[in-house]
Amino acid sequence: MNGVFQLGDWTVDINRNQISKSGVSHRLENKPMKLLHFLMQHAQQDVTRDAIIQSVWGGATHYDDSLTVAMSNLRQALGDDPKNPNYIKTIPRHGYRLLVQPSSNLQRPKTRFTRKVLIRLVIATSAALLACFWIIYELFLAYHE
Repeated sequence: MNGVFQLGDWTVDINRNQISKSGVSHRLENKPMKLLHFLMQHAQQDVTRDAIIQSVWGGATHYDDSLTVAMSNLRQALGDDPKNPNYIKTIPRHGYRLLVQPSSNLQRPKTRFTRKVLIRLVIATSAALLACFWIIYELFLAYHE
């Protein structure tokens, strides 16, 4: 999955660890975002706690409580109620299921100049400045004749 996609009412930007909805953004910690990303990669599938721990925490078995905390933080950020879920359903004694299919057809606006664009901008600006200086020089010479 690429970095920006729609999840229900939420826009999720994995690269920025950010979710936003109706102009309000929430920054997620690294593990809740990795957890969300993993769930999105397995949307509408039951995933075991062990599979999540393996993927997000590298398989260390003592991270079971960390998964619970990360899930709680993620649900809080999404405004999701575990007893009446809209996004993440708990599968008792098994794991979780993301209830919403993510859509990755969003395009994040480009906010950075690429090197090629930056070089072209510098060249164009330099040429414009040179032309201005040339005109000023010619006017100066014409005025002093």
